[in-house]
Formats: sequence, structure tokens, C-alpha cells
Amino acid sequence: MTNATLWEYASAWAGGIEFYSSQGDDFAGRAKAWFSGNLQNRRSKTDSLRLNYKRVSMQSILNFMGTYGWELTGISNPTSPSSVTTFWFKRPYGTAHFGAGA
Repeated sequence: MTNATLWEYASAWAGGIEFYSSQGDDFAGRAKAWFSGNLQNRRSKTDSLRLNYKRVSMQSILNFMGTYGWELTGISNPTSPSSVTTFWFKRPYGTAHFGAGA
């Protein structure tokens, strides 16, 4: 019998990324460097990144997540024009420092 993989999960949209577990102490710093200072500090901690949605493209968010080992598992389909598209991710649990040198 093989061991089951434990997963951690995240969601992203044009204004931020929510992680469902801590991403480590240096994570916000790496994210700030990636997004060229377009990280809003008031909620940018190890489990929640708030981004300047007018200056950060969804493509840069998707690239960021892929670089740090996140697998895209789904995309929400908003039912109203005022809703935002949400992207859902997972990766094996315990890889919070994956891509630290990236």
C-alpha cells in the first residue's frame, strides 16, 4: 500500500492570492520581488497576498504560482458580470520553500 499525498491549496484572482496554510517567513519578500513592489503590505503575509489589481496581470499571478510548484486544478465560472474569475491550485504539502531561489 502506498502513502496518500497530503495537499495544500490556494486560490487566486486579479486582486490577490489566498493560501490555506502558511508559506514561510520569506515568502512575502519573494512575492514582493516577483511583483515589482505591487504587493499591498497591509494584508501581504505568509497566507494572503494582496496585489494591486490595476498593475498586476493574471498571467503574472499564474506564472508566479507555477514557479513555486502550484498546479492549476480549476477555474470558477462566475454567473454574474460583477463576479471575478477565481483560479484554484494545489501542490504537495510541505513544499513551502519550493523555488526559494527562483
